[in-house]
Amino acid sequence: MTSSEVTPIPLGEVTSQHFNLNDSDYHFVAGDLAMPVQLMDCKEKPESAGPDSTRTPFLLVFRADVDEAHLMQQTLEFKGCIHGLEDARIDDLLILRMMRPANMPEGAYYQVIFN
Repeated sequence: MTSSEVTPIPLGEVTSQHFNLNDSDYHFVAGDLAMPVQLMDCKEKPESAGPDSTRTPFLLVFRADVDEAHLMQQTLEFKGCIHGLEDARIDDLLILRMMRPANMPEGAYYQVIFN
């Protein structure tokens, strides 16, 4: 494998520690579409863990610049991938558009939940 290739992280192995709030080089990818996004919040939700949980559930909030012509911004949800982790990506995610949190700057906001 070359250094430019990225491998998928199995969904069951993804934890909040895979994400860095200071890293702005994330992208959502769905088919031939890609959109640069910035991770705005990564919040663990231990109260959401079930009795058989193997990780602490967490929520990611991403922000993109508003571009109403971008096809990803014309839908409330889509199935896609997150690229931008160090030599890795996360596939088969449900990415949901959300309202802008009151304490965050203008933009198009998305959430990804890991239970």
